[in-house]
Amino acid sequence: MKNQQKQKSIRTSLAVVLVLIGLGLTSSGTGWAQAPPIFLPLVMREAVGPGPGPVPTFLQNGGFESGPLAWIEASVQNLLPLTNQTDPVAIPAHSGQWGAWLCGTVNEISKVSQQFVLVPAGTPFLTFWVWIDSLAPCGLHTGMVLVNGLPVDTFNLCTATNTGGWVKRAVNLTALSGSGINLEFQGNCNTPNETISNLFLDDVVFAAAAN
Repeated sequence: MKNQQKQKSIRTSLAVVLVLIGLGLTSSGTGWAQAPPIFLPLVMREAVGPGPGPVPTFLQNGGFESGPLAWIEASVQNLLPLTNQTDPVAIPAHSGQWGAWLCGTVNEISKVSQQFVLVPAGTPFLTFWVWIDSLAPCGLHTGMVLVNGLPVDTFNLCTATNTGGWVKRAVNLTALSGSGINLEFQGNCNTPNETISNLFLDDVVFAAAAN
């Protein structure tokens, strides 16, 4: 109890001293007199906001010839979508030896994606080559291109859309020129139907025009 009273007395005395200093008063022995000014350093701290976001870079490894470099692979069935000509089932790549093989089995969703990709101001058309080979009826399986998580190109993977070879597709991203995007190619074949669809992808390039 005595210790609490002592601590309270010390805090009270310290508060009085701080108030008197703040008023510019000091004891002269015979009373309180105006003290010389005391200058204390002013410490300021800048407001800390969120740091700058990742700097977008040009699309890398669009032909997949460096394997998975710069691309993120994902598969419900734990497959690796990027493949080369050593796979005996894979079709010939559009160019080089590597390509992406999406779907390819039942109940599968597979995708390849690349983050913080710059959409060049002078070449805002995203072009890519696909080969569709499907045994499914239309309306079950789809191929998609997503930008920042939103579909910008969706097409059926079915017997009626089989390409019989490589065909070129393009997406106009002029509205996003100069900005960075998260780019994803997806094959969605996640249905109980036992038929299989294949979506092959190669040579992803930004171009000045669609053709």
